[in-house]
Amino acid sequence: MLTARAQAKVTGRETAAAGVIARLVALGATAPQDDVDPRRWLREALHAIGSRRVRHPGNYRYALRIGRTRGERTRTVIGMAIGRYPKPDLQLPFPDRGDRHQSADHRSHGP
Repeated sequence: MLTARAQAKVTGRETAAAGVIARLVALGATAPQDDVDPRRWLREALHAIGSRRVRHPGNYRYALRIGRTRGERTRTVIGMAIGRYPKPDLQLPFPDRGDRHQSADHRSHGP
C-alpha cells in the first residue's frame, strides 16, 4: 500500500522519500534519475510494478474482552503470535549518501 503521504514525499523530493523509492525499486521499478520529474517517475514506477488502486477500509479495529464482570474480562486472554516488526531489508538506491547507504534493519540507533 502506498499512501497519499508517501506519494507526496516522492513528488515533493523530501528527504524521507528515499525509503518509499527503495520499496518501489525493490518491487521492480527503475531507480529515478536526477533530471526526471518526480511526478512522472512515480506514475511510471507504479505502472511498472503493476500497482492498482484499492479503497482502504479504514484503520480502526477493536478487540474487546468478553465476560460479564470486570474480573472475567481481566482474566480473558487475547493473544497473538509474537514476531518481529515486518520491515523489509532494502538497499537504498543512493550511493552518494555515504553511511546512509545501508539496509533498513542495519542502521545504528545510538551515539
